[in-house]
Amino acid sequence: MQIIPYPQLPDPLSIFTEPPPNKMPPEQLAHLTHKAGEKRVSDEIDEGLRKEKAKMKKEREGLVKVLLLGQSESGKSMTLKSMPFFFEFGV
Repeated sequence: MQIIPYPQLPDPLSIFTEPPPNKMPPEQLAHLTHKAGEKRVSDEIDEGLRKEKAKMKKEREGLVKVLLLGQSESGKSMTLKSMPFFFEFGV
């Protein structure tokens, strides 16, 4: 049994990324240069977002979440407000 390769179809979105066919070569070069600049800016933004995400993840490593349960007027908010005092003096 012989495997017949599936024909490679052109990228359907390439019509949006390639320069228009009616442009002259200098205009095409300008278009491609402009697209390269846009890609560079996009890559810089992506890198900044990756760094910010990594920074936020690192900040959350020492974060402890506490769920305070209890009846109303049982002192949940007072306990929460006094947490920094407990940890500051090691009580």
